Amino acid sequence: MKRRKLDFSNCKPLLMMIVIMVANAAVVRCELFTCQSQNQHKILTLAGSFDISGRGPKGSGSLTATHMALKHIYYNSTLLPGYCLNMTWGDTKVSKSSTDPTFALYDFDPSLKLLYDQITAGHAKLAVFGSTCSTVTQSMARISPYYNLIQLTYLSPSPALSLQDYATLYRTYPSGASINLARLGLCARYNWEKIAIISQSLQIFSKTAQIMSQMAKSRKFDVATITEFGDDEDPLQALKAIEKSQARIIMGGFYPPQALRVFCRAYHLNLTTAKHVWVLMGGLDDNWWQLHGLNVTVGNVSCTQSQINQAVDGYFSSSGLAIYNEPIKTISGL
Repeated sequence: MKRRKLDFSNCKPLLMMIVIMVANAAVVRCELFTCQSQNQHKILTLAGSFDISGRGPKGSGSLTATHMALKHIYYNSTLLPGYCLNMTWGDTKVSKSSTDPTFALYDFDPSLKLLYDQITAGHAKLAVFGSTCSTVTQSMARISPYYNLIQLTYLSPSPALSLQDYATLYRTYPSGASINLARLGLCARYNWEKIAIISQSLQIFSKTAQIMSQMAKSRKFDVATITEFGDDEDPLQALKAIEKSQARIIMGGFYPPQALRVFCRAYHLNLTTAKHVWVLMGGLDDNWWQLHGLNVTVGNVSCTQSQINQAVDGYFSSSGLAIYNEPIKTISGL
């Protein structure tokens, strides 16, 4: 009898959740907002996730803003009359594993443990709210449809989240790829026709780079090279490809630790001279180029703070508008 090979590829999200269910790590859950008159209102509960600690972008400001929003909704009788919008929340604790492209199926991900704990405890959840880090949002968005939950993220720019794989995911922040038009508009404004693209090999950066390359070519730009490097990889070979291409307009996408290594290597390859222009994705921390020690070392070279300052001087960056600047009051009255 012929033995049939079983295909478990579509079961990966469920297997991942099973692993999380048997994990022993504790996750703290808190009530972000508690309804005052529960007997008079039907409670609608959201499962909130915020990147408070760990390696990802910090979500403490978003936590405060969300609490304010819940209070505004509760005390405005014209919004959700007869209902009270409540939220439990927890810290996703963004770790190296959750932002690593080699993140394995059976690696422990605190954000999925948080999601499971919230779904299985307390009131039934209406929807998932979060997260800040795109990779964490992707992990959670793979699971939430199995619990018949929609998910809303307030700050996850990865272009990968626009795919049909995340059909129940909505976001209020634009895809990082949508800002490529602004980057190319800058190049067109100054007649910069030949560009090179370098990115860290995380989907949020590599996917944006691929879309950038396609858009640039369709607009008759010369994409001299598109290259990437791993999370812990020396970017030397990627930068040598740019050096060989002789492109002087360089589009880059990477997190701050990798950015420091890129610019240190680029400095020693003379790719940060007055003849070169670097255009980076936004979302980098304020003063991200400030070293925590005396120097940064990558491979066989190192850079002082003074050299890093010279390397990054004059770079451009672009991101979505974080603050609505029109002089119009919102529904909250602010």
